[in-house]
Amino acid sequence: MKLRQGFVSNSSSSSFLVYGVYPDNLGELYLAAHPDTADVDEDSDEYTIGELLQEVGLNVERPYDGACVGLSWDCVEDNETGAQFKQRVEDLVCKELGEGFRGKLGTHSEAWYN
Repeated sequence: MKLRQGFVSNSSSSSFLVYGVYPDNLGELYLAAHPDTADVDEDSDEYTIGELLQEVGLNVERPYDGACVGLSWDCVEDNETGAQFKQRVEDLVCKELGEGFRGKLGTHSEAWYN
């Protein structure tokens, strides 16, 4: 009997582990926090907002419906404690989406198969 030790090429799955939030109405929140943004209007889709958030260093994961905004746990810096990482992510999310998320972030994980 042979055991497969390597990558299985016909397997299709995705997953993530992010410290962040699943905000409702991502576009509205972004516009409220950035009223002078010329690239975005009420008709902008979630992907446009996601690209703008990625430009400032946030991860945007879209597993099913909605988007998880935050940072992957593999973004913890070498000289950073877990608490410092959480604070950094919270500060960035609140700066980009509003102070209403202060104290509401958590670790989110998803996995799905195609």
